[in-house]
Amino acid sequence: MADWPYNTRNWRRLRLAKLAVNPLCYACELRGRAVQAVAVDHVKAINAGGDPFPSLDELMSLCERCHNEKTKAIAVMSELVDYGLRVQSGDIEDPSFHLTLYAAPQDADPWEPSTWRLANPAIGDFRSLEDVQRQAGQARLVPSKEAAFRNLILNQRVSAVSRFIHKAEWDACGGAVDMAALDGRECYAGLDLGATRDLTAFVMVFPDEKGRYDVLARFFMPEANIEDRSNEDRVPYDLWAKQGHITLIPGATIDPGFVADVLANAASRYNMQALAYDRWRIEDLKRELGLIGAVLPLQPFGQGFKDFSPAVDMLERCVAEKLLRHGGNPVLNMCAANAVVTRDPAGGRKLDKSKAAGRIDGLVALTMALSISKRHEPEALPACLAELVA
Repeated sequence: MADWPYNTRNWRRLRLAKLAVNPLCYACELRGRAVQAVAVDHVKAINAGGDPFPSLDELMSLCERCHNEKTKAIAVMSELVDYGLRVQSGDIEDPSFHLTLYAAPQDADPWEPSTWRLANPAIGDFRSLEDVQRQAGQARLVPSKEAAFRNLILNQRVSAVSRFIHKAEWDACGGAVDMAALDGRECYAGLDLGATRDLTAFVMVFPDEKGRYDVLARFFMPEANIEDRSNEDRVPYDLWAKQGHITLIPGATIDPGFVADVLANAASRYNMQALAYDRWRIEDLKRELGLIGAVLPLQPFGQGFKDFSPAVDMLERCVAEKLLRHGGNPVLNMCAANAVVTRDPAGGRKLDKSKAAGRIDGLVALTMALSISKRHEPEALPACLAELVA
C-alpha cells in the first residue's frame, strides 16, 4: 500500500480540500491504473450547480455515493437520490445507475428501534445501539434536536422550514372520487395561474351533506420542453402528462384562451358557485373569457395573511379530520408534500412559495377553493333564536 498514489494522509488532504473525484481519478491515471470503482464519502458537502464528476457517463455505474440526505432538495446528494428513485420507479430507463438507499420512511415512528434499523443495518455491529438510543431520547425531549436525528440517524430528508402537511395524514385523505357522480353538483373552485412557462392549477371542491369534500384537480403546463422541465425540477411532469394528470398546452407558454375554455366547460358541467383567483395575471384570462362569452362567478382572493390565515386553518382541519377525498392525484400529492407556511408577527399563516422545496400551486388552489366554499355557507342561527323561529 506504500506505493498507492493516494495514501491515508494524502486522501485526508483531498477530503479537506473537498476534491472528491477529480484528484482520485487523476492520481490513478498517473500510475497507469484503470478506475474500477470509486467510493465517494460526504457527497452532501459538494455544492450544487454543476456536474461534480469529470466523466459522469463513464463513472455513474462505478461510483457509490454515500452519506446522509441533504436538507436542501437542490443538493447534489438529493439530486442523485431523486434520480435513483425515478430509475427504480421506471420513470427513467438507465441500467447504468443503481440506487441502494437505507432510510426510514417519512411516516414511520422515529422512536421505534425497528425504524432505526431501516436506516442503520449495522446497528449492534459497528453502529452502537446505545448511541442511537441516547440520541433518540434527546431528540424526543428536545424538539430542536429532532430534525438532526431524522437527518443523521434516520437518513430522512429534512428542511429548515417546517412542512405544513404530514404525509400520513394527507395519504389518509386519498379516497377515490366518483367522477360521474360529480356532474351537476355544487362546487367551489380555486385557480392559481402560474407564470407563462410554469404549472397552472385549477382545483374544484364538491361539499357533501356530511361536511366532506370531493376534490377534483386539473393542472396545465406548456408542451414545449416538458422533458427539460421534468429534469430541471426532478419531477416526472412528462410521465404525469402521459397518465392524464397534467394537460399539456401546445406551445412554449400557457395560453390563457385554453385555460378559459377549460373553466367555461367546468362551469357548464358542474354547479360552480364561486371561483377564487389571485389577481396576478387575471386580466388576460378575463379577456379570453369575454371573447367566448363565458360568465363565471369569479371572486378575488388576497394572497396575504389576512385572507390566507383562516384558509390555511380550514385546510389543516380538513386534512386532520379526513374531510377530503383527493383520489391520490400525484401532482396534488407533490404540492402537498412541498407546502410550507410562514407566520406574521400576529401568528397569522399563509402558504409560502418562496420557501417551498418545489411547486405548491395545487395546494394554493385547493386552499382558496375550500375557503371560498366556507364563505358561501348559510349562517346558522344561534340555538336560542332557532327555537323562537321554529
